[in-house]
Amino acid sequence: MDQIFNKVGSYWLGQKATKEMSSVGDDINSLQDSIEGGAKWLVNKIKGLNFDWFS
Repeated sequence: MDQIFNKVGSYWLGQKATKEMSSVGDDINSLQDSIEGGAKWLVNKIKGLNFDWFS
């Protein structure tokens, strides 16, 4: 009986760990998208600036 509980417990922990890793992966992807979007916004802002006062 203990072996059955050990196998069930191992399976359950494995499933939980897989879900957690997937969640971490999703968070990393979301962060990457946010950084990428912010970088594009910053580049577009810089491109839109008028630097005539340097001349």
